[in-house]
Amino acid sequence: MYVDRSFIFRTLSDEYCEPVKECPEGEEAYFNTHPDVASIWKPRSAYSHWRQWGEAEGKVYLCKCPKAEDRDKSVPEEQNNMSEEKHGLSAIKAIVTGLEHSGTTLTGFLLDNAPCVMGAFETGWLLADTPAEIETLNPWIVWHNATGRNDPDLMYNLANEHLHEMKQARDFDDLYDILRRTSHIFNNMIDAEYCPKPSLVIDKVPRYVYPEHFEKILIKTPNTPVIVLKKEYDILNKSWARRGVILDEEFYNATFDNVNEMMKKYPGRIILIDYIEMMKDPSSAMKDVFSFVGLVWDETYLRMENLKRKYGRYGPRVQERFDSWVVTS
Repeated sequence: MYVDRSFIFRTLSDEYCEPVKECPEGEEAYFNTHPDVASIWKPRSAYSHWRQWGEAEGKVYLCKCPKAEDRDKSVPEEQNNMSEEKHGLSAIKAIVTGLEHSGTTLTGFLLDNAPCVMGAFETGWLLADTPAEIETLNPWIVWHNATGRNDPDLMYNLANEHLHEMKQARDFDDLYDILRRTSHIFNNMIDAEYCPKPSLVIDKVPRYVYPEHFEKILIKTPNTPVIVLKKEYDILNKSWARRGVILDEEFYNATFDNVNEMMKKYPGRIILIDYIEMMKDPSSAMKDVFSFVGLVWDETYLRMENLKRKYGRYGPRVQERFDSWVVTS
């Protein structure tokens, strides 16, 4: 029997169902472990799939696959929002920043698992005052050149003519349109059917949070959610020291004093995440982060499964790079 669809749509995400086996004709079977409601909305495909169910011990439910003709082919609101074409800076879905070695890379990769969004290992362009000045942005101008870094698959891998076109851009809206049009990151990934190309941007750069840059970044991207990662000074300084660098405590304090000021000045724009606390319950923390950004969290993202799937055209050598970022909750 089917339960009321509108009730499920209002009350339940897909976090309680885990795939258990393939169904006939490419459909999927799920166990639903939600303690109260025995059905599920699945936003991972182009349509919402409503499942029949049966009760089992411990309030675990088997979600069976409906026949194709029984599917509710209405597209969930999140998918509608993601399928809208975006241009310029409005195509930045989220900014991820925080002092180096604070967890920005992991957070960026977790966000990259979500459908319709993608980011390079770092971006950097918003540190320039004008598009022409990206020429001076080291190391990013080197990293993103097709000949400049030994892991181009994780960078924008831009040809010289495309970098030149970006330097000639009228403004940063134009620059980001060129970037998304020309980089493999936004056009070559295997993504959900409903996702338009090019993908939206996850713009991750630790240096964005530096006091001399942070408000400029906020002003350039007025409607973009900003995620700031933080570790306590003593913990972060140990990470820096392992790399032969001492983190100046005054700089650290000034950075987060400024973040706190910007959170007051730009209410609702910034979420501050303590990395150590986040790792105590990463799924719960990421659910909050994804909600803040306007994405739907999926437990499988902790295993980098969808990010590996996106890189399916690049082969196992590239996909295996994400194994070291798998999170065990």
